[in-house]
Amino acid sequence: MRTQSTSTINATRKPSADGRNEVSSTFALLIEARLKLVGVENPFIDKSIQAGEDWHARLHTTIQSAKYVVVLISKTTFDSDWVLQEIEWAQQAGCTIISIWHPGMKIDDKPPRCPQILYERQAIKVNGESARDYEAAVNELLNALGYRTY
Repeated sequence: MRTQSTSTINATRKPSADGRNEVSSTFALLIEARLKLVGVENPFIDKSIQAGEDWHARLHTTIQSAKYVVVLISKTTFDSDWVLQEIEWAQQAGCTIISIWHPGMKIDDKPPRCPQILYERQAIKVNGESARDYEAAVNELLNALGYRTY
């Protein structure tokens, strides 16, 4: 059974040359915090996987039971075979897939390996790097999930 209280957030993190994450986990944590504020008890992000746990099986099971899968898109997202697999699982499970495109990423540029499903769905675009830009994207996400933000 799927419930609105289960959301999956896929925050792809690939270390950059200077050791920082290309996509900061801070944005995923902001989304998680805002979901909890509106009453989603257990939003899932990959930090929820415990050391030693079979992460492949955990992600697959979580995605199968999710109503929504939120995919954070950065320059390296589609380099990951695992991210592509997770999007495929979400599609097979009939989840509503919502993509959030970070600054510098444009769906119109047709990134290599971008799954067709992402072209077929309305996306959320983060227009800049300011807190206001990220807040606007989170509000748009919450509205898409049925939560009022204004």
